[in-house]
Amino acid sequence: MAGSVVSAFAVGGLVLGFHEGPERGWTDPVTIAGFAIGVLAAAGFVRIELRRHHPRLDVREFARPDLATGSVNLFVAFAVMFALFGCWCSSCRGR
Repeated sequence: MAGSVVSAFAVGGLVLGFHEGPERGWTDPVTIAGFAIGVLAAAGFVRIELRRHHPRLDVREFARPDLATGSVNLFVAFAVMFALFGCWCSSCRGR
């Protein structure tokens, strides 16, 4: 249960940081606080899951090169698709 709550704070903090960054500025205290909460909560999640006998997400599995490489590749692919979709949407609106 604790891991689920902490992971929700991690995702929420990162989303807050990325959402408020373009509007408020990347050095605004709200943006920085969102990123700080997200990163600290993610570190807390990893720490909690490493101590559990039956973790919800066994983070030790990411030490395997095949899983780590696949995860990074998926992240890069989705980041590129998201960026291209944003460019396409802004060109459709005439910006």
